[in-house]
Amino acid sequence: MAATTKPRGSPKRPRPVGATIDPAALAQVPALERVLAWASERGGVFDGLRLALDAHGGVGLYAARDFAPGDTLAFVPRACALTAATARESALGQRILAAAAEWGALAEATDELVLCVFLNWARAEPSCEWHPLVAAMPAQSPEPCCWPEPIRTELAGTPVGLAVSTAIARFALHAARLTTRLAAAGIIPEATASHEALLWARGMYHSRGYTGRLASLEAAAAPAGLPTPNGGADGLLLPIVDLMNHRHGQPITWQVEPDGVRFVAGAAVLAGEEVCTNYGARPNEELIFSYGFALQEPAAEAVSLVLAEQRGGDADGAPRARDSGVAVRRQTHYVRRLEHGGIPPSLLRALAHAAGAGDAAEPAARADGRRSAGEQPDLVERDAPAPAEGSAEVDYDAPADASSTADDDTVVLSGEALELLLAVLCDKRDALRPSASADSRALKRAERARGAPGETDVRRRVAVAIYRDGQRRVLKEAIAAVRALLDTAIEEGDGAGEAEAEVEAEAV
Repeated sequence: MAATTKPRGSPKRPRPVGATIDPAALAQVPALERVLAWASERGGVFDGLRLALDAHGGVGLYAARDFAPGDTLAFVPRACALTAATARESALGQRILAAAAEWGALAEATDELVLCVFLNWARAEPSCEWHPLVAAMPAQSPEPCCWPEPIRTELAGTPVGLAVSTAIARFALHAARLTTRLAAAGIIPEATASHEALLWARGMYHSRGYTGRLASLEAAAAPAGLPTPNGGADGLLLPIVDLMNHRHGQPITWQVEPDGVRFVAGAAVLAGEEVCTNYGARPNEELIFSYGFALQEPAAEAVSLVLAEQRGGDADGAPRARDSGVAVRRQTHYVRRLEHGGIPPSLLRALAHAAGAGDAAEPAARADGRRSAGEQPDLVERDAPAPAEGSAEVDYDAPADASSTADDDTVVLSGEALELLLAVLCDKRDALRPSASADSRALKRAERARGAPGETDVRRRVAVAIYRDGQRRVLKEAIAAVRALLDTAIEEGDGAGEAEAEVEAEAV
């Protein structure tokens, strides 16, 4: 699933891609037509939808007739939902779990791993009832854990790069131990246990899976919301609707019913237009991590900062750092373009709260490895972009701890806190400087080739350039804003160490 923009006018057919048609996408169409027939036989309703090559090098969904607001775009029955439970309860899944129990390795037989092995088996086994669905999935996963290493290294020095390398290492460690034994024992085919095959299956699940409320016995009581794909263990794979590309702001809802999920148009869709879904107001950091694309839209440009506040004891149930006796509370905040919120009030309040904790707060290492002056919070990279769950209308800037939210409209920040924030922002800006020229060239080439999907690796390189270029713009604005606050604080105080700045509780 990729991102798309609203086409101008009301074309009767999707934009042709001419000589740039991806042969792999073209070859995928017959398999997807078989999936459409398979899902329809199981009770799926896809009247008025047709498959066609999209402008992103893949296959998308297009309206074969007009849809009015409130019309059903598609209905996917529960019988078509492939979940971790499906894999776990299959004959193959039961053999895997039995062997893992015998070996004392049940902790390694995670839902994710069992599902990945099952997907690879179903892909190659025509007798499996899920074979039509899995066999039609793309040969390449879009998310960056499956990118070739030369392209993946383009993300080095960014939060997404750290998240990708961490995810690969963790998955490989747990998967290799168990799948090697399973293959050696003849319980699973060796082909399903290779590192590449398992990463492909993981990529399919994480990039195409929807939130798992459909799998709940209480599904009928679940509220309607936007269909937000989710990489969690409770996700599920749904046929046909997983072909819908993302369009920011697209009005679409889903309705969870006792026997399936219904996708409902929130606005008119005319015949010939692409039928799109909406992942919500997610920043590029999350879009590229989960789906491998980024948007050239100011609303998607953001830089994540993690505030890691270290405290003695176990206050407020905060997690305790292993073997340290220190409780660590981590809060993720997104700094955005000024027109979309700038530096969020939650970050400013959290900084002020942590700096004002006095002796309760312990000094922490800065993001660049140096010690901060005084008892200040630590701004560090997070381990992985946090996926949005449930409704796509998520307030990503909400403070994780309600105690960091002040009742009044003014936040008082010390000069030291502002200097720390400025240093971290500058560190992030400096890390992006070496790639600026290459990103500029990639974006210019993409602009000249607008409308043509191009090769897969070229699209990936452009996505990285869009992501990093947006971060540069965010950081430029944020650094200027913090410097202005710091200058004001120093002018009104006796120096940076004793200065304080009063900030209105609105985004800076």
